[in-house]
Amino acid sequence: MIPQNNCNSSPPQGQSATPYHPQTQLQPQVQPSNTRQQNYYLLAFTNDLIEAARAYKVEGDQIHWIPQEGQQKQAPLSTVDVRFSKQVNRDRGVDLKIP
Repeated sequence: MIPQNNCNSSPPQGQSATPYHPQTQLQPQVQPSNTRQQNYYLLAFTNDLIEAARAYKVEGDQIHWIPQEGQQKQAPLSTVDVRFSKQVNRDRGVDLKIP
């Protein structure tokens, strides 16, 4: 996890982030180098931390995500600052869909 004010890292080139679906296996999607689409999501938490996620899913009151390091994590959805998470992703041109 990284502090909110320290999220200036660039994503790895050539991959696209996709929402995590338990029935499907995650596969990197190659994007042309001239596209502006980001290949990760930013999940902002109420404890002032932001986690970069390659994929995510919401199940009931839990959010599950796969961070850049690859080991799946989960947390109560109530610990996610949904409004800020949507804002920082929207500012980056990424569509984050959390209820």
